[in-house]
Amino acid sequence: SRNNVLIYHASKIILVRRRKFAPAPTKPTQQPAQTGSKLDSMVKNSEGVGPHGLGCRYNDSRGIPTTCWGYNLQNGGAASSISKFGKSLSGVMNGSQCLTQPECQSLFDQEIGHAKSGQASLFGNSLDKCQAAKDVSTDMVYNMGAGRDGLGGFYQFNSLMKQGKWNEAANDLRGTAYCRQTGLRCDRNVAMIRSCMH
Repeated sequence: SRNNVLIYHASKIILVRRRKFAPAPTKPTQQPAQTGSKLDSMVKNSEGVGPHGLGCRYNDSRGIPTTCWGYNLQNGGAASSISKFGKSLSGVMNGSQCLTQPECQSLFDQEIGHAKSGQASLFGNSLDKCQAAKDVSTDMVYNMGAGRDGLGGFYQFNSLMKQGKWNEAANDLRGTAYCRQTGLRCDRNVAMIRSCMH
């Protein structure tokens, strides 16, 4: 009958009578508190999480050992930063230790602070007229650094951004190796820069 269910368990079949449960009373759902800024969410979504979960080591798209939200385990301060949590860089590198979400957040806060400083050193207040452009350039510094081998080496793009030539800057960025390597991250950044035209 409709009130009975057959359950297959190992080598025997068990007949179980269905119970009818009253639906649980519904409560108004509360939205979780927003944590972090729009920029933080943007960077975290772009960086993603490794296959073994947040805080465990994975290799990024360039083969660099990474943890949390894009934290480069080969950077010079990694051992010191990780030791503050009572863990070792070698333990994280060999997969025997993973960082917790609060530990990852601490590393992220440190690195996003560096990215904001790097962005300011490249652009000063020239992008204050469009927050989207400021967020894109900070995301790019977070991803590849502010030096000449990072966003600092994008001379034409940076010049166009400082001049507020948003469409030209977006077109310039679209033709870079950065865009070929980052795919959807670049697509989003190009669209955000173009949004400054409105």
